[in-house]
Amino acid sequence: MKKIGLFILFLLFLPGCMGPVQLNERAIVQAAAIDTAAEGYLLTLQLFDPESASGDATSGGKILSCEGRTVYEAVRQASMRSGQELFFGHTKLIVLGEDVAKNGISEAVSYFNGQTGSRPNIDILLAAGKAADLFEQPLDSTILPVLSTRMLLEDYRDNGRLVRTQLRGLAGWLEDPSAGAYLPIAARTGSGSDGIGIVGTALLCEDTLSGLMTPEETRGLLWILNEMGKTGLSVEKGEQIALFQVVSANTRIKTDLQQGSPKLQLTVTCT
Repeated sequence: MKKIGLFILFLLFLPGCMGPVQLNERAIVQAAAIDTAAEGYLLTLQLFDPESASGDATSGGKILSCEGRTVYEAVRQASMRSGQELFFGHTKLIVLGEDVAKNGISEAVSYFNGQTGSRPNIDILLAAGKAADLFEQPLDSTILPVLSTRMLLEDYRDNGRLVRTQLRGLAGWLEDPSAGAYLPIAARTGSGSDGIGIVGTALLCEDTLSGLMTPEETRGLLWILNEMGKTGLSVEKGEQIALFQVVSANTRIKTDLQQGSPKLQLTVTCT
């Protein structure tokens, strides 16, 4: 017992490995967009700007863009330009450009997943085109447009036509070559805080874009994944339409091999 007490006392006098960083020395990253550039990557950051905020962390922001041969180099360039250390502990969204998905998303995902300050529940989106286009100014002072998209994702089960993918899950899929991955596709649908919407689902093979799904096809994916929530359904028979409100649902999948081809039988039970 005496030895344990001396050991604990010894630990108290050990110096820390990292020096403290003051709040005014940090740039709080709310969202990040990654596109391909001529020689590497274009990183576009949406930073929290306390001077233009209206009392909460979802309002007030400024845009910072930098290029680098790697994602790490682009982040270092952004840190030097801002004169502050970038802090990813409050990052809500990471948006990947379509070109990044066609070339491979592993480097971008690995960088953020490896950051000690990154949260595992950061939402990952694929942009229909350039990711930076979703960060275009001017930003209004009530809520940052790209952050309103995250609120939509939080209700994805009840929406019934969009999926939700977060950093921890995507990193796990990329480490397993036998698993496929999917990302919600975001695009500008208007202007202002409601100007960004989810328009479909991107399918990935390993770490590259392999296919696209419409919102209606995404609904089928949600049934397969057993992630359908309290959503509405309509069934047509002739000229009659019946409307249903799904309270709960459960999907069972039976697999079989017939004449060398895999067959899947889905049984969906709804209340």
